[in-house]
Amino acid sequence: NLMLTIDLRIQEAAEKALASAAPKVRGAVVVMDVRNGDVLAVVSAPTFDPNVFPTGISSTEWAQLNDEKYSHMFNRATYGAYPPGSIFKILTAIACFENNIMSPSETLYDPGYFEDRRLLGRRRIDSLAPAGDYDFKRAFLKSSNTYFIHYGLKAGLKKIVEVGERFHLGESTGLLGREEVAGYFPKSNQLKEFYPGDTANICIGQGKIAMTPMQAAVM
Repeated sequence: NLMLTIDLRIQEAAEKALASAAPKVRGAVVVMDVRNGDVLAVVSAPTFDPNVFPTGISSTEWAQLNDEKYSHMFNRATYGAYPPGSIFKILTAIACFENNIMSPSETLYDPGYFEDRRLLGRRRIDSLAPAGDYDFKRAFLKSSNTYFIHYGLKAGLKKIVEVGERFHLGESTGLLGREEVAGYFPKSNQLKEFYPGDTANICIGQGKIAMTPMQAAVM
């Protein structure tokens, strides 16, 4: 017997929520039960009705389904690999805490951007948080880029990559077999190709890193 984990009520709510996000929205939703890993909803938009295929579809309809920018045939939940952004700060924090780089109560001043001429040259990375002092809890709540870059650089890319490997980033989850991509995450033996600016970006989930929404939910 095959037992499905999809919850119809949650699936319908996720579809409705994503459809209402924006006109002609492109995106994905994955909902998991954190207690056992059951996938309760998977949504990709735009979608299509597979029931139209047995009776045949016109070339115009086929072209619409495969539109290069607005493809309906592309499952963004498992085939779409994107920079994870600030959710990656979870792993940056783990790397810092495990290696005693920072403590929850230690504070850092965030001027609204991160700037270090030695590491980034004239480039600076804007913070998503307003200027002010940040301990870990406030930095996590307000998503301070400056805070996580500062401590992430102290931990070093190798430590961050080791945490990412424990979370199986850069690998398919195996939940949907051939229907997903592995995304991209640097390997421990590839780090010579990375510069401090690359590390700064990775600390906040940007740059040379990509995850599927399914991988993000598993993480």
